[in-house]
Amino acid sequence: MREMILFSSQRIFFGLFLGLACAWFSPSLAQISISGWTKPAAPKAEATPSLTKLAERKEAPQIHRSTNLKIESFKKYSLPAPTAQEMEQREKSRKLKIGVTRSLPQVLNVVAQSSTVAMTEGEVKSLRVASEGAVQIRLHLNRLEIPSDASVFVYAASNPKEFYGPYRNGSSPLWTPPISGGEAVIELFIRTGKDAAKAVSVRLEIDQISHIFRHPKSANTATQQAQVEDAESCNEDVTAEWSETAKSVAMVQFHQPDGEYVCSGVLLNDTKNSGTPYFLTANHCIDNGVTANSTRFHWFFDTASSNPDSNVTYSAEVLQTSDVSDFTLLRIKNPVPAGVRFSGWTTAVPTANTNVTSIHHPAADYKRISFGRIVTNTCPSYLPPEFCDNFHAVRWNIGITEPGSSGGGLWMGSASDPKLIGQLLGGESACQTPNGLDSYGRFDITMEAVARHLTGQGCQYSLSHKKQIVESAGGAAKVQIFVNDISDCSWTARSNVNWITLQNVQGQGDATVNFTVAPNTSGAKRSGLIFVAGHNLRIIQRGAAEICAETPKLALGATISGTLSASNCLSVTGYGAAAVRYTFDTQPGQFFSIAVQATEFDPYVTLIGPDGRVIRENDDIGYNNTNA
Repeated sequence: MREMILFSSQRIFFGLFLGLACAWFSPSLAQISISGWTKPAAPKAEATPSLTKLAERKEAPQIHRSTNLKIESFKKYSLPAPTAQEMEQREKSRKLKIGVTRSLPQVLNVVAQSSTVAMTEGEVKSLRVASEGAVQIRLHLNRLEIPSDASVFVYAASNPKEFYGPYRNGSSPLWTPPISGGEAVIELFIRTGKDAAKAVSVRLEIDQISHIFRHPKSANTATQQAQVEDAESCNEDVTAEWSETAKSVAMVQFHQPDGEYVCSGVLLNDTKNSGTPYFLTANHCIDNGVTANSTRFHWFFDTASSNPDSNVTYSAEVLQTSDVSDFTLLRIKNPVPAGVRFSGWTTAVPTANTNVTSIHHPAADYKRISFGRIVTNTCPSYLPPEFCDNFHAVRWNIGITEPGSSGGGLWMGSASDPKLIGQLLGGESACQTPNGLDSYGRFDITMEAVARHLTGQGCQYSLSHKKQIVESAGGAAKVQIFVNDISDCSWTARSNVNWITLQNVQGQGDATVNFTVAPNTSGAKRSGLIFVAGHNLRIIQRGAAEICAETPKLALGATISGTLSASNCLSVTGYGAAAVRYTFDTQPGQFFSIAVQATEFDPYVTLIGPDGRVIRENDDIGYNNTNA
C-alpha cells in the first residue's frame, strides 16, 4: 500500500534540505589546495561550411536552401501573454525566476497543424509557435517519432541563423534551448521516394512552452531600460585585480517544471589541470539530470556593455549533488570558450574574521563582487541548527548578494592566487540590510563528495532514501548504504537526537543501518537526522495528537474531488499546512502518475511507501502554480 498526502504548501527559506542523495567520500582526505588554471586559446578552427551546404547535408534547417520556404506564410500557433501574477518571484529564493512554464490547452500536433512544402527529395513541415511578450521561448517536445532519416530543427522566427538540432527519432521528451524572441519555428524534414527509410507513423507533439520574460539585454517592461540595470545600486563592479578570477564565473540559465531560472556558479580546476569543465553551483538551483540537461552557461558577461550571448555553452550532467552543503557538481557537455579560468580551491577551513570575496550574477545582471569576512559562533535564523556547521557565515563590508547570486563562489586569499572555499546558499544581505549574514556551503565538506572527480581519490556512497515518515508509536526502520566501485570503504553513522537509536554505527562497503524510533507522546510532530556516510536521512515522526483519518482507498485511474481547510489534519511534511491522506495499492514494477489541480492554493504532493520512506515529492508542474 502506498500513501499520498496532498497539502497546501507554505514555504520556508529556499525549501531547503529536500535534495537528492549524492555520492560521498570517506572523511580521511588530507587538506588539499590547488591553484587556478586558464584555458589557452584553441588552434584556429577550419572554416565553417555555408548554411546552404549544411542544409543540404541536413545539418541545418531547410529554410537556408529553399526559397519556397517563407516564414510569414507558415501556419502559426500563439499563446496570449501570461499574467503578472504568473511571472512574479513568489518565494524568498536566491535563484531568480525569469520565465514560466505554460501547458498548452491541447497538445500541439505539429504534423497535422503545420504548413507543408514539397522539395526534390522530401517534404518540409513548418509551424510557427509564439508566446506573446516573451523575450525567449523553449519548446517541450513530448513526442518525437519520425523515420530514421528524418530530422527536426527549431529556429528563431526573427533570425533563422539561430537554430538548434537536428533532433532525431526517439530523442523526446526534451526541452529545446532558449530561442531568441517570442516566436520559434519548428521544422520537420521527411525524406520521400525510393531511397527513403521505411515508413513509420510520424508523430511530433509539443505540450508545453517555456515563456521567458527576462533577459539582460531585453527591455524591462516597467522601466523600458535594459535589464542589465536591474541589480541593486549597492552592488560593486568586479575590480581589475579580480578580473582573472571572474573568468571562472558564469551565469547559468535552466528550466524547472514551474519555470525558467538563473543562478551563478564556478568552473573548477582539478589536480591534473585537465581542463575538464567541472562546474560548481547550488543544490537548490540544480539537483537532477533533467534540469542539468537544460542548462545554458553565459561566459564573460563582465560589464554593462558585454553581450551575455556572445559566449554560451549548452547542457551539463550531474556528477554529485547534496543538500548537506547545498552543492551540485556538474560536468558541462560541450567545450567551454578559450580564456575561461578554472578556479583553484582549498579544503582548508577559514578562521573567524578571514577576509573573503564572492563573484556572482545578481538579478541576472553582469558580474558583481562582494568583500567581507567570516563570522563564527552564529547560526542564521533561516538555517536549522543541525546544519549550521556545514556553512560559512559571511558579513559583507562592500557589496551584497541577490536572487540570481545563488551558487556564486566564495574565495579566500589574495586576488593573485585565490582559493575557493564555498558556494552561495542565500541569506539576508541587501542594500537595506548590508550587514545581514549570507551562507555559503563549505567546500571542505563538499570535497568529501567530489574528491574522486577533482583528485582521483576517495570513496563514493549513496543512500536508499533521504526522508522517512514514522508514526507516533515509533518502531524499527532502516536505511541502506551503497558503495560505488570500492568495497572496503568504511563509514560511520550517528543521530543528532536521543529518540533515534542506531543499532550499527560503523561498517564497510554496502550495508544496512538499522535504527529504532521511540514513541512520540507529545501532541506535535518532531524531526531528527541520521548522518551516515556523509549523508543525512531526515526522520519525521507524527505527534500523538496528529491522527490523520484516511479517506477511502483510491482506485487506479479514478478522478476525485475534495476540499482542504483548517479543520483538516496537519501535513507531516508541510509547515503548518492542512493535508488530506489517500491510500492506494500498486504492484511491483507498476508505473503510475498522479496529477493534482487546485483552484485557490498551491498544492504539494508527497508519496510515501508502505515502510514510511518518502518516495517522491512534487510541487508545481505548470505555469499557474495551482497544480502538482
